[in-house]
Amino acid sequence: MSYLTYLTELSTRYKNRIIIDIGTGAGTSALALALEPSNMVYSFDLEHAHTLPQVANISYFLDNLMSVPEREMWSDKLLSSAFIFMDIDSDGRGEYEFYEWLQQKGYQGFIVFNKVWEKKNVRDNFWYRIRDKTAHSSGVGIVRFGPVENDVPDNWTVVTGYFDLTKMPDASASIKARPLGHYLASAKSTMCVEQNLVVYCEPHTVEPLRAMRPAWLAEKTKYVVMSFEDFPLSKYRSKILENRVKHPYNFDDRNTASYYLLCMARYAMLKQTMAENPFNSTQFAWLNICIERMGWRNVMSLEDVWRCQREKFSTCYIDYQRESLVRNLPEYFKWGRCSMCSGFFTGSATYMKLFCDKIEEAFMKMLELGYGHADEQLFSIVYFDNREIFDVYYGDYQQMVTNYVEPKERTYEPVRLLIQHSYDAGDYEVCLKGCEAVLAAVKKGTHLEGWQLEQLMKVYNNCLTYSSKSCKSTNHTLSSKNQESPSA
Repeated sequence: MSYLTYLTELSTRYKNRIIIDIGTGAGTSALALALEPSNMVYSFDLEHAHTLPQVANISYFLDNLMSVPEREMWSDKLLSSAFIFMDIDSDGRGEYEFYEWLQQKGYQGFIVFNKVWEKKNVRDNFWYRIRDKTAHSSGVGIVRFGPVENDVPDNWTVVTGYFDLTKMPDASASIKARPLGHYLASAKSTMCVEQNLVVYCEPHTVEPLRAMRPAWLAEKTKYVVMSFEDFPLSKYRSKILENRVKHPYNFDDRNTASYYLLCMARYAMLKQTMAENPFNSTQFAWLNICIERMGWRNVMSLEDVWRCQREKFSTCYIDYQRESLVRNLPEYFKWGRCSMCSGFFTGSATYMKLFCDKIEEAFMKMLELGYGHADEQLFSIVYFDNREIFDVYYGDYQQMVTNYVEPKERTYEPVRLLIQHSYDAGDYEVCLKGCEAVLAAVKKGTHLEGWQLEQLMKVYNNCLTYSSKSCKSTNHTLSSKNQESPSA
């Protein structure tokens, strides 16, 4: 749903009311807000550079409502409006001052803000400073005044962490090129998540991180201050370095032994958090401290995640790697092959702990065999041994949160990488689940080009046929065995 469609839907919920439009532009938002003829739309801008649609229930004005004196002139209309739509080019400070003015005046409606997600300065200077707000799938932000009903469950604990790898003994040139401020500059969105939050960090990073957390969320926050070397697996740094000499592979030089250990530390952080469970949560999530580097849509989509309440371990399945390849360790670990995403994942306490135990077991096993250079490579090893504990979703790295509910962005990527590859490998279980997820999204309006949909349907129908034949063959074999063995 586009923001204009959403505005149209909103406007038709009211009759005989005033609706305020701040930022006329080409007049498209005013037109959307004026669909119900009994409402009166007052639209404001600093200039009218376009030919505006002339509709009986729209009045245009060249008044600057971001100026307090001019705003006061329109106080009665603003405060009696059903809602206000604001679409201005600002750094967020103007929106926040406008919000405070309405709050002081006792306004009882709500504001719909456009473009609160795309721009970091708007998020930081305005959006994250507001308490009673919500995101909408159209991309707008909504701030309500007066009593607010929040339908977002609060039974989650989000776990994150930041440790400065530039201080590690094996820090590479690429690691050193990203000093403390590089990641802290992208930490605001994670630190402003409104669920319970547990943050693991070193003594010199705790205060900068704490300063990012809104004051009203202090009681929903716990900081665990520690040294990176306190993580149990850190003692294996030298062993990892030895393995990389024995079994070298091509990888980004940022993926040092310490980086690998930091990735593995995620599971120790989660296990400790679940054992202590300071907020009595039932659901847990890992969220990278710099999630906003993956794009603002991921940040916006977090509220949708909390409503899902999935039990099993849930991560983004990006590309299918054949099980035969994953079992062939010398070949599998030559390259940093991508399969599942470890930047964001969720699960209930039971399944999250089970996965954390399994991936640590895989780490130790691969370590002894001389392999295991990245935690994401271990995901496939755990998956093929424990499919029943996974509830995956589909997308690429940039969709690690946005596609959690359904593969709505870059929808062809799962078809190209996961569905086609699993079909070619004869893994019809993975293929069918991927097909069904994408087809469900398409039925809801997600777009695929004609040839892309044709490719999907061809694979899906073939997969159904082969999967059915495989089941019949298996059932026949079992039946024959049972007939041969009366004691079975």
